[in-house]
Amino acid sequence: MPWAATGVGILDGVRAAAHLGAFELAGFGGTIPDALDGKPSADAARFGAEAIYDDPRAAWQPRLAVTAYGSTWNGTLDERRLAATAEVSHGGIDLDGWAELQQFPTDNPWGAHSIELTGAGLGGEYRRRGIHAGADVALLRPERSLRLAAQLPASWLCTRTAGTGDPGDCVGNELWAWATGSAGFSTRRFAIDAGGSVGTTHGPERFVDASVFGRVELRGLPHRGRVFGGGWFGRTTFVDVLGGELGAGGAITSSLDVTATYRPEVLAYEARTSAWLTHTGIVEARWSSGTDLDVGAAAIASTGPDRSTLTLLATIAWRPLP
Repeated sequence: MPWAATGVGILDGVRAAAHLGAFELAGFGGTIPDALDGKPSADAARFGAEAIYDDPRAAWQPRLAVTAYGSTWNGTLDERRLAATAEVSHGGIDLDGWAELQQFPTDNPWGAHSIELTGAGLGGEYRRRGIHAGADVALLRPERSLRLAAQLPASWLCTRTAGTGDPGDCVGNELWAWATGSAGFSTRRFAIDAGGSVGTTHGPERFVDASVFGRVELRGLPHRGRVFGGGWFGRTTFVDVLGGELGAGGAITSSLDVTATYRPEVLAYEARTSAWLTHTGIVEARWSSGTDLDVGAAAIASTGPDRSTLTLLATIAWRPLP
């Protein structure tokens, strides 16, 4: 019987569960799709057990899930993981977190410790009376298993020590970590939003990237009109980006809405001695027929020293009534 378990990645399997009030205990097992093309494969299988507590009628609607699972690759024990997720929600407050531990053999080829925290995250959001604010932090390490090592080049699973050809000579302790935050306030007349992010990558070298943005929109003009403007700045290892936007939109008819936007952007590449100025113009149109059909189209033209492009996009959303 086909099924899917969050974070476990089983293609076809079985799951048996027992419920007692807000508690659930379950066991599962099944095959894993091919890592490259997603096709069914009998080379790998995954199995495990999970305990869940879920009480949507409680004041904070808590939900906690702990999953212990493993996998095999060509008959050999491969992954050994323990994962946990938790979330609560009350009023306009939502909090969630997750973490995953993986146990590696002492002779693993990736320089991993016997037990590693392979991922973790924590987030929170508040939304009420036009106010919203949120923040999250997360950490990830490279995905490593015998199954992936057999199907991907060694450099995909870890960064090797410079100057060596040994596929098992990994730098070790590689990770990506980041934090993001945003806040805003909106009414029928205007909206203000701002936010930013900062991240770090640990490997052969360590570097930090960061970005900030801000946006203001004035609403309630004739014909459902609106004007808006904003700006952003971002820094990565190879380029700094400074940009902004100005735009306006409104209803042409009761069913058709059109928006036009201009976005200048300055790109300062690490490999160049001077900055580049690019220009982007966007025209978007949305036509709506009641509540069951929306049609959208956008034309995006961009020009600059490193580009000259025209992109046309279209979307159709149909929601037939039952």
